[in-house]
Amino acid sequence: MFMNKHNEEESASGSQRPAPEPSGSRGMPSPISDVRAQQERIWVSPNFQQVVGMNKVYDVMGRAEREIDEIVRIEILRDQVLGWFLDHAKTLASERHAGFVVLMIAVQYIEGNQQYREGTDSLHHSEDFFKRGMMRTFKDAGSEQCNEENYGWFYRKVRCGLFHDGMTREGVQISGAFSEAIHFNDMNGQRSVKVNPARLLEIVREDFNNYTDELLKEARGGAKADLLVNFKKHLGI
Repeated sequence: MFMNKHNEEESASGSQRPAPEPSGSRGMPSPISDVRAQQERIWVSPNFQQVVGMNKVYDVMGRAEREIDEIVRIEILRDQVLGWFLDHAKTLASERHAGFVVLMIAVQYIEGNQQYREGTDSLHHSEDFFKRGMMRTFKDAGSEQCNEENYGWFYRKVRCGLFHDGMTREGVQISGAFSEAIHFNDMNGQRSVKVNPARLLEIVREDFNNYTDELLKEARGGAKADLLVNFKKHLGI
């Protein structure tokens, strides 16, 4: 078993029933005809089911069982993050009054992805991981306001506000009309920030797609394997 295990088929009593077809599966046939075997598969992402007790997954789009190797693990991670989070955020980004939900999804990506990149857990060092993730992401995006002081403030006011208080804290404004993803202001010693959640999400999606593309390249032997080593280290493999 691996990576954010998610069993959508467990009943309240703890027993399991055959997994329903995921949305978009187009009625694809099960590769396992035995009913008991069907009961022992769990969804580990929108398009992959793991065969319990075996080092195999069923690839829904490819209609085939596959051995779990480095490439499959990377594909599952990409399917999890896009299919369970970032794709839904992209859909919501065009909706009125959905900005805070989009912002929550985009912000939670930063620290989580940084753990994979560094190959270790952020426990007790959450702010440090978040700041390094923001510095890397927005330095790559060409931000002129990219510094640890700003991102430490952003961590406390935006990230911690959303996930601990259920709302951003004082000094934070969000709007789809803002031209930049994040823009800090400091007037008379009072810092504030303007955030465009949709633009922030675009940067996050690009960062994640670049990350998984590079991981796949390393797994196929086409580049140095620094990211892959830390990816495997974070998974404990």
